[in-house]
Amino acid sequence: MSKYGKVWVGIAFLLVLVYMSNPGCALRSVETEHMTDITEATFAAEVDQAAGLVLVDFWAPWCGPCRAMMPELDAVAADFGNRVRFAKVNIDEHPGLAERFNVSSIPQVFLFLNGQVVSSFSGYHNRTQIQDWLERQLTRKDEF
Repeated sequence: MSKYGKVWVGIAFLLVLVYMSNPGCALRSVETEHMTDITEATFAAEVDQAAGLVLVDFWAPWCGPCRAMMPELDAVAADFGNRVRFAKVNIDEHPGLAERFNVSSIPQVFLFLNGQVVSSFSGYHNRTQIQDWLERQLTRKDEF
């Protein structure tokens, strides 16, 4: 490796260290007001055995699109909270749940009705897209 290559590697390493030492670092949970953190221990009670609709976002702290979409989901949760429960699963902390639902890319959102997956989407969606998708699912609720 050339002298300049080593310098760039060193600079990149320092930037990563500075980023990770920042209190606002992406390696911590994203706080939301209207979404419940679900764990492998609580999934059965919160989702599998839940009556009605539950939206679950599978995400990871290092995922930029996941972190960008979280406030969008939280805003939708504030609007739809009386009709749908909203939850999130950190796949780094609960890989068994990600494996159970074959989560291969994140963010991935599942909509459950009475413990069964009835719809899903993956990738970043903004507030309007999420609202439109959820409204379509609510109108189809009787078909499930």
